[in-house]
Amino acid sequence: MASQPQQTPASPNLQEQLDNVVSYLTAYEDFRRQLWARLWKRYWAKNMFRHPIRFTWRIVHGTFTPSRDLLSGKKIDVIHDVYATASDEDKRSDFYRVCASDYVVHSLSSELIARYPAYDFDKLASLHDSLQRDRIEFTGRQTIAFIIAAASFLLKDVPKEIIEDQFRMPYSQYEISVFWVGVGSAGYLALNFGPYWWLNSKARGKHRFIGQVLRYTSLLQMEK
Repeated sequence: MASQPQQTPASPNLQEQLDNVVSYLTAYEDFRRQLWARLWKRYWAKNMFRHPIRFTWRIVHGTFTPSRDLLSGKKIDVIHDVYATASDEDKRSDFYRVCASDYVVHSLSSELIARYPAYDFDKLASLHDSLQRDRIEFTGRQTIAFIIAAASFLLKDVPKEIIEDQFRMPYSQYEISVFWVGVGSAGYLALNFGPYWWLNSKARGKHRFIGQVLRYTSLLQMEK
């Protein structure tokens, strides 16, 4: 009787795994942003009038101080004070424990390993990095806008003799025309590049954080 060929185990779907991790981290960020906005308003209203001098000093000091240690990533005390005012319902959330922890990246990484123990986070970090390198593309309209802006910048430096001798145009009229071309180019650039730059900057910040968590999780996974 002929032996049955052995089936090769299916390879893990890394794209699906990365999507699951990104969804989890996005949900955390949404929770953190909404919780912080709510708690900060309450913290400000409570302390601004009770201890105005001390509170103002903490705000001024916090404005020029990062929210966490630049080297270790540990949060400063005022962040803990704000999160400590959360309600009991908020504190029951798994995300709250991450928000209130000293080291957010480490807490998130531990949660990810516990939630997805079969995932290879080193591979997911590499996949995420490769996707981000290929993400930025210029559209046709953005390229045209850049060319128009560059052309208007060059036109303003055309010598007066060329304008008056070759184009038979008073130089003052030429300067006015170039000015309005520049205004139109600036408006076209703002309409085409402005939203792209804003969305791209927002996406960069999000995926920089995701990449940091994935790389740390891969290191943490190697230790276990």
